[in-house]
Amino acid sequence: DQMQNLITSNPNLKAVFVQNEDMALGAIQALKQAGMEKDVAIVVPPPEIPAVEKPAMVEVAPNVRSIPLGKWPEGIALGADNGLWIAESGSRRIVKVDLASGQMVDKVTVGRLPVSMAAEPDGTVYAAVYTDGKLWRQPPSGKGRSLWKLKAKTDYFAGIGIGDGAV
Repeated sequence: DQMQNLITSNPNLKAVFVQNEDMALGAIQALKQAGMEKDVAIVVPPPEIPAVEKPAMVEVAPNVRSIPLGKWPEGIALGADNGLWIAESGSRRIVKVDLASGQMVDKVTVGRLPVSMAAEPDGTVYAAVYTDGKLWRQPPSGKGRSLWKLKAKTDYFAGIGIGDGAV
């Protein structure tokens, strides 16, 4: 039901992040029902990336292609060029995956525990770096940088969003 609601409210959906293989199977079924199974990437944390060799996956989606990721993917954001940015908290980096090829095309070390991401229409992406208490800004090209850091060690944030020209 949740995936069907997501599809209905986001007809231009490009990627979905799920926590395990069962959720991936449910997402694939909902995407197939909507005729969108070839249009939406499903990001699943290792070691439970769906494998087409498993009977359930073959029955549900014989053409599923998984994207190998680093340790502990936490958040995703879709860039303006349809590049999927993924916060890999266990690797202390954000990575960009080309959705067409499934290949990693960029990786940037941002600090301890990047957990959430957001993207602007111009392709700039932001990552909330939880343990370091900072907000990382990665432009479409060139070097990224920390925009600010929380002053108190007791202040942490886990999510970010973009709206009305503000992050």
